[in-house]
Amino acid sequence: MASATPASRPADPASAVPVHAEPLAVLWERTSSRPGGLTAEEVEQRRGTAVVRTEDSPAMAIFEEVAESLAEPLMLLLLLVAVLSAIFGELRDAIAIFVVIVIIGAVEAIAEVRAKRALGALRDLSAPNALVRRAGVAEAVPVGGLVVGDVLLVEAGSLVAADARVVEADGLATDESRLTGYPGVAAKGADPVAADTPLAERSSLLHAGTAVVCVSDVVYSTGQRLDVAGLAEAAHRNGALLIIDATQSAGGIPIDVGALGVDALITASYKWLCGPFGVAVMYLAPHLHERLEPGLVGFRSHEQMWDLRADRLKLPPNAHRFEFSTMAYGCAPGLASSIDYLLRLDVGRIFSRNKTLADLLIEGLRERNAEILSPTYDGAP
Repeated sequence: MASATPASRPADPASAVPVHAEPLAVLWERTSSRPGGLTAEEVEQRRGTAVVRTEDSPAMAIFEEVAESLAEPLMLLLLLVAVLSAIFGELRDAIAIFVVIVIIGAVEAIAEVRAKRALGALRDLSAPNALVRRAGVAEAVPVGGLVVGDVLLVEAGSLVAADARVVEADGLATDESRLTGYPGVAAKGADPVAADTPLAERSSLLHAGTAVVCVSDVVYSTGQRLDVAGLAEAAHRNGALLIIDATQSAGGIPIDVGALGVDALITASYKWLCGPFGVAVMYLAPHLHERLEPGLVGFRSHEQMWDLRADRLKLPPNAHRFEFSTMAYGCAPGLASSIDYLLRLDVGRIFSRNKTLADLLIEGLRERNAEILSPTYDGAP
C-alpha cells in the first residue's frame, strides 16, 4: 500500500519548484493537507472552487445537431436545388425539398442527441472510483470527486486516478511505458528528485491513466509461473483489466481463461504451440467484445468485410473487430495442425512431463551444489 496526494497545483505563479522536487513538508503546507487526509469541510470548500462541467439544454443540443446536419455537403446541395427551384418558379418542388431537408435534419439531430445521452449515461455508470483517506478514514469516492490535497491510497493493480505526488511508499512500482516509452516497471518513493529530472526518472510522481495490467504468466528468465487468478482478482477489484502474454506457456501449460478471470490473452505460435512464424492467437472475454475499440482498423474490422464503402465502419460485436487487415493465410493452417497435434497429446500430460524433467534437473544441480535461480515451489494454482 502506498499513499499519494494529487499533484495538481492551485494557481500559484510564485512557486517555481515543480511538484516532483518539493520536500514533503512544503507539499503538505502548499496543499494545506496532512497524512490523515482532508476533512469533509475542506473537501466541500475545494470542490466549490473546482470547474463544473455544464451541459447544454435539450433544445440547444438539438439545434446544434440540426445546424451540423445542415452543414453536410449533401444537405447544402439540396438547399441549393430548393433555392434555384424557388427562383425559377417551381415553388411546389422547392417546398417539397425544404420539407424533406427539415425532416431529415430533425430525425438525425434527435437520434444523435439520444445516442450522446445514452453514451453519457453509460460513461457515468462505469466511472471508476478512487480510494482516498479523509479525516483519517479510507473511503471510495468517484474519480470526479477528487480535490487537490486528497490522499490517494494505491496498491498492486490499482487504477491511478490522478497525477499525484508520492508521500509514502513500500515497494511501490508502476508501469509507465505508455507514457515514457521505457519498458519495465518504475520504482516509486517519497523522496523528491531534482527539478530537471527527465519524466521517466521522476520516482516521486504517479501518473493518471494506468488502467490495464499486462504480464506474462510465465517469466521467461526464470520459468516462474504467476498466480494469474490472483492477479485478475486484484486488477478487477481496482477497476483494471488483466491482459496475459501466454507466449511462454500456451501449449505447455493448461490454460482456462474463464476460470482464471483473464480479460484478454495473447500468444505467439512459435514456442510451445509448435506453429510457424507470422500468426498469433488472441482471446477476448465476452464482456469486452463491444466495449473495446481497436487501435487499428481496416476492411476486416467491418461487420460485413466486403462492404468496402469508405464513409462508414460498423464494428462486429465480437473479437473480429481486431482483425484489421489481410492475415498470413498460409500460416493459419500450420498453427491449426499444431494445435490439433497438441490436443491429441493432451497439454496436461505435456505439462506433467515437463515438470517431472525440471524436478530431476533441479535435483541433479543441487547435488552438484549449483545455485538454483528459478523458483522451486509451485507458485501457481
